[in-house]
Amino acid sequence: MSSSLFSPKNTQTVVATTTSATTAFSSIGTTMRLAVTGTLPVFIAFGDAAVVATLSSMPLFPGGPELFDTPARMTHFAVITESSSSRISITMGEGDE
Repeated sequence: MSSSLFSPKNTQTVVATTTSATTAFSSIGTTMRLAVTGTLPVFIAFGDAAVVATLSSMPLFPGGPELFDTPARMTHFAVITESSSSRISITMGEGDE
């Protein structure tokens, strides 16, 4: 099994609030690295320009980053918090470690 180190291309940082906000990815990559740098969990959904995050979307918790494969058809992400606001950084890149 072959693997390669994660090589970042571009990082976007957004602030999630109690209203779903949709953002286009600023670059393309085969892998994305997600890190909640705020103090509250962020709920995230992926899709096209119509994607909406809800409190039933995938939760991401403050702490260590998570890596995900990036399907080609995915162009946008949406984020929301249960209360207040929290910051999330999304880095597109290549590699899997």
